[in-house]
Amino acid sequence: MPPEFRARFCILGYAPSLEPGSSTAPIAVLLITVGLEGSTSLFVHPSLSDVIKPAQLGFVESLIHDFIGRAQEDGDDLFRQLCSLASGPLVAIATGDDPDENSTVLELQRTFVKL
Repeated sequence: MPPEFRARFCILGYAPSLEPGSSTAPIAVLLITVGLEGSTSLFVHPSLSDVIKPAQLGFVESLIHDFIGRAQEDGDDLFRQLCSLASGPLVAIATGDDPDENSTVLELQRTFVKL
């Protein structure tokens, strides 16, 4: 089956600037799913303002707002770009196929807010 016909997911984590020697793992804040029919869905952490450092909250919120618009215009392109994020406050921490078979994705869909 061609890649564009697979259900896929990407989990973005918040990775604040770390102090030297710190090893804090990114915290999942955004889930992006692409269904078999190609529809893109975004889910955000319900307490985003409690997770994101105040100095970065406005920037992260503006990114998420941009993601919403881009998901409606070209969700597949957005999905590919988000899956490759490796630096900055948001980084891809998990990607894969079959979101309905992944327990982490199912939990995030249940607890995160769908945008």
